[in-house]
Parts: sequence; structure tokens; C-alpha cells
Amino acid sequence: MLLLLLLLVVIQSPAVQTALARKAVGMFGDRIDADVQIGRIAVKPFDALVLEDVVVTDRNPYSDGTSDKVDTLLSVGNLSARFSLKGLLHK
Repeated sequence: MLLLLLLLVVIQSPAVQTALARKAVGMFGDRIDADVQIGRIAVKPFDALVLEDVVVTDRNPYSDGTSDKVDTLLSVGNLSARFSLKGLLHK
């Protein structure tokens, strides 16, 4: 229980959140073959994940030959996801 509490305190550090976000963003981008950029990430204790300035661009942009290539898949100023700690710990 003490280890879980320590983990929850450490994960609130902006440096730890940034390192975890960079790792997750890289893995997600590779999986969907896109470049993912996140301006800021924040984990609210026990209930939410907030991402700011999220941009996802296609690594192989589409072009119909008549206009510029379309490469932006997603551009969001603020994206949040709520979760329950209980739900994350149970399968």
C-alpha cells in the first residue's frame, strides 16, 4: 500500500508526467503511423487525464492531385479523459 501511495505521489511530478507522456506518445504514434504532439499533460489524482494542444498528423499525407496534401488527422486544444482508480486496477 505504501508503494502505491509513493507511486501516486511521484506520478504527480511534471517531470515524471512529461517522461511518461513522451514514451506513450512515441508508442502510440508508431502504432497508428502518425506523428503525435502534445503540448502539456496533467494527471489529476484519482480521476482524470488532461492533454492540451494535441495534434496528430499523418506520416503519409493524402493528396487528390488538385490541392495541397491533407495531413492533419486531429487538432484539439483540450482533451480530457475521466477514469476510476478502481476500474484501472481490476480486469
